[in-house]
Amino acid sequence: MEIGFGFQKNGDGDALKAEMDEFLGRLKADGTLDGLIEKWYGETEPEESVPLEELSADSVPLRVSVDMTRKPFVYMYNNEPVGFEIEVLYLFCKEYGYRVNYTNGSFSTDGLSGLASGKYDMVCAGLYMTDERKQSVNFSEPYMVADVVMATYEGAGGGFFASVAESFEKTFVREGRWKMILAGVGTTLLIAVCAVLGGTLLGALLYLWTRSKYKTSSAIARGIAAVYSKLVAGMPTLVILMLLFYVVFGKVDISGLAVAIIGFILTFGSFVYDRLKLSTEGVDKGQTEAAYALGYGRNRAFFRIVLPQAMRMFLPVYSAEIVNLVKATSVVGYIAVNDLTKVGDIIRSNTYEAFFPLIAVAVIYFLITWGISALVGLLQRRTDPRRNKKKGEGKIPSRGGVR
Repeated sequence: MEIGFGFQKNGDGDALKAEMDEFLGRLKADGTLDGLIEKWYGETEPEESVPLEELSADSVPLRVSVDMTRKPFVYMYNNEPVGFEIEVLYLFCKEYGYRVNYTNGSFSTDGLSGLASGKYDMVCAGLYMTDERKQSVNFSEPYMVADVVMATYEGAGGGFFASVAESFEKTFVREGRWKMILAGVGTTLLIAVCAVLGGTLLGALLYLWTRSKYKTSSAIARGIAAVYSKLVAGMPTLVILMLLFYVVFGKVDISGLAVAIIGFILTFGSFVYDRLKLSTEGVDKGQTEAAYALGYGRNRAFFRIVLPQAMRMFLPVYSAEIVNLVKATSVVGYIAVNDLTKVGDIIRSNTYEAFFPLIAVAVIYFLITWGISALVGLLQRRTDPRRNKKKGEGKIPSRGGVR
């Protein structure tokens, strides 16, 4: 099976392909390609990184989608992208004056869509050049013809505890992979925190806009809110993220992380708007009438009387939705974001160990969601109107007059 690099099927892709074909031809002629194959496909794994930092920051950016799970073509070593194709690309960029902007994603879910939308200039990671793929991808001349083999598992020797210890060392200690997990946790938390803060602000502002005292403004806001809410609620989160990444921002140089944050802000904002609307509508209208009788204005009655009572219905559901949001971030790997789940996949692809990577990911997600639930539960107790000792705040009796 022939293997090569993939490019866009347009003029820019043709020009880049021509440069790569010329470059690969010279590597084959002078024996450099054979040396690289022997280096990366030999019995001993190279213990060195590819010096990508040497590429000039002022060079033309080359946007490349790679799959870090395709060892030895491309993989992570000491938290840096290495492998046969990484070194070939480094030499190519050094000679033709490019710098590499890598995005980690699989060819089927990210690379092909990114090429078609113009988000990537090149995809690589041991791509088989099938006839069907050639209809969508502009492939370079093959640099290798590979045979397909079948692998079988042979149980590890040394007993159960020795096997567990080796698996732990490969997952967390070897090549400092715990740093990858820590970085994945940071990415997951960043998306979640930004989505909660941004989504809460978006949903709250949209709801307050629908309460505008100006009828025209309020009608416009209700129309926008209705379309926005139904549109977001009617699509899976993954579909929203992929539409944003490959269609809305397909021609824009924006990272998958930024797109993930925007996507989850939109989905969480829709939830906040809907729940605020339902919670405030669930408060007895007599409370507002009693507040008016006491001389409260429209806004003061809402923020001092209605909203605190609505929070008692809103916060429990809000807490549960934050937990759901954290778990939903596990799909961002489809738009080339190295979150906690994606990092676990990368480690499993390198170690061929499933137990510890999956257990670690599951435990970390549990700890994050448990901590968030505890924090929101504390907020819920602190803001409960029944705990408010100040007179004149909280619930006003709706029957029997104002006391």
